[in-house]
Amino acid sequence: MTYPITPDSHTDIPYDDYEINRHIGSVNTGYMHLNFGGVIRAAIERARLHGQVSLLDAGCGTGHSLISLKEQIRFRAKIADEAIEAVGISLSDLRSRLNAGCHERNRSRNGYISLRIGNLATMPLEPHRFDVAYSSQVLMHNSEPARIVANILPSLRHNGVYYCDALPEQKAELDTFKTTLDPAEWNMQSTTVTKQCIGGQDTYVFYKFHRFQPVTL
Repeated sequence: MTYPITPDSHTDIPYDDYEINRHIGSVNTGYMHLNFGGVIRAAIERARLHGQVSLLDAGCGTGHSLISLKEQIRFRAKIADEAIEAVGISLSDLRSRLNAGCHERNRSRNGYISLRIGNLATMPLEPHRFDVAYSSQVLMHNSEPARIVANILPSLRHNGVYYCDALPEQKAELDTFKTTLDPAEWNMQSTTVTKQCIGGQDTYVFYKFHRFQPVTL
């Protein structure tokens, strides 16, 4: 089930407008082939529906995209900063690579982003915690992408979604992993996208995992 986003007034800027989407856009673009709006739409809809939202950037690097996503949710969903939980996971602390403005925002707001250092394939994650999770250009650097997906999916709440991308040669492993999921609880969508770039083209496979059945706690 989807919850369409409607403008609050004639002065609203569309949520996928370039000026709103400028930092998270590169993370979000590929997933729009699966579900228009991708990570951004899913997070804003969840925030508007429940008045709060919990996010996981699995492989967050500097945390720049997570900072931007949180700001956009607050602007579009019109909810308080403290109602948006933002958790980033990285193998190492790369926050020092943020530009000065983002670094200051990350430091000055208590709990603005919770950065956790760990291996996505093995670190424990609290079950039924996150509404929206995503990994951008993360699985492609791992030799066992299905282990990462298998570790993250239990952390999703009812109607939670996980977006990730992978290389075409990893598709067979992830498609095989799909067969281990209970079809009464999980739905997986995938699409292959080829992007033109200077000097050639790159092909990626984009995935959306949706936990559509209520979780019994």
